[in-house]
Amino acid sequence: MSKKIDISKVPMLWEPMKYNVLTRGSSKRTMLDVIINSKSYLYSEKKDGNYGRFIHYAGQSYLQSRAISKKTGDYGDLSEKVLFMDDLKRAFSDTTVIIGEIYYPGTTSKEVGTILRCLNDKAIKRQEKNPLRFYIFDCFYFDGEDLTNAPMKERVKYLEKIKERITGDLIDVAVYKPVDEKFYADLERILNSGGEGVVAYKETMIPCEGRTSVLETIKIKKELEADIDAFITKILPPMEDYTGKDIENWKYWKNIRTNELIEDHLYSQYINGGLFKPVTKSYFYGWPGSIEVSVYDLFGKEVPITRLSNLSDYFHKELKENPEKYLYHPVKLTGMMITTNKNGNYSIRHPKLIDLRDDINIEDCTMEKMINS
Repeated sequence: MSKKIDISKVPMLWEPMKYNVLTRGSSKRTMLDVIINSKSYLYSEKKDGNYGRFIHYAGQSYLQSRAISKKTGDYGDLSEKVLFMDDLKRAFSDTTVIIGEIYYPGTTSKEVGTILRCLNDKAIKRQEKNPLRFYIFDCFYFDGEDLTNAPMKERVKYLEKIKERITGDLIDVAVYKPVDEKFYADLERILNSGGEGVVAYKETMIPCEGRTSVLETIKIKKELEADIDAFITKILPPMEDYTGKDIENWKYWKNIRTNELIEDHLYSQYINGGLFKPVTKSYFYGWPGSIEVSVYDLFGKEVPITRLSNLSDYFHKELKENPEKYLYHPVKLTGMMITTNKNGNYSIRHPKLIDLRDDINIEDCTMEKMINS
């Protein structure tokens, strides 16, 4: 059961809503068929960016991230890092809560995060030629009108009202459609054009704090229908600079004057021009940063297909202490999709290591199997 929004709290303290993801495989298609036949869902395209919650409350405006800062105890404020904030501020004079995605067309959340983790002035400077955009897909309060008990089919009507108030050209509004017999064709169009996927909502879904109830919201993203067998061909050194989303709570730092590594929460010194910079956990501990995995092509040549960096601490340590044990060891991985570049080289989008494989040989890890998976 989802947790109803507590309107006795100020909106800045509401826990951001989280969306469910369908698991892959035949059960996923079956569940989608059930949803389509129910004729009780709406969907819109999902942008590959960073969550943003715009709030106008008691004369002040905020653009909050999903993460809580350990320093302040509040959700991170991105208001001074984007160019579209003034357009939002001008549009509303009473309590407003709008949910959206901060994104760059044609890129991923990684590029967006790189900007939003900068100091305010640097973040703005990096957008001089290509500003970040805001894609609005939900509304919980509209200029004093409480929508926290309104079903999704009613809330979507307010998106057009929001659009009418916005004068700038950096803000987009989601277009919702019924999940019907045209759904699969539209999903395929979105994915083939490079989109990340869609989010479907039950028409009766009420806003909540935290995770929504099962099947009230469903993120549907392209993913591989079968796992990929590959083998480790390189153990790579770590990246030094940390570029993750949780910089406010990060505890691995380097003194840029003395090169001393310090485990502490130093974000406040960092944003105030201190001598510290965030470094990756792997760099801090001297672990390898990632592994390159490959498959064999038709001619028996090793072809790298991706690099995997989201590894467990245990595996990082193992790679450092026993590299010979893992080089040319088969692995099982998955990902969102197989892509090709202009040179025809294959890669895996959003790869994830599932496990090591001891039951196959590296000769079984072929490009033909990967393409036909």
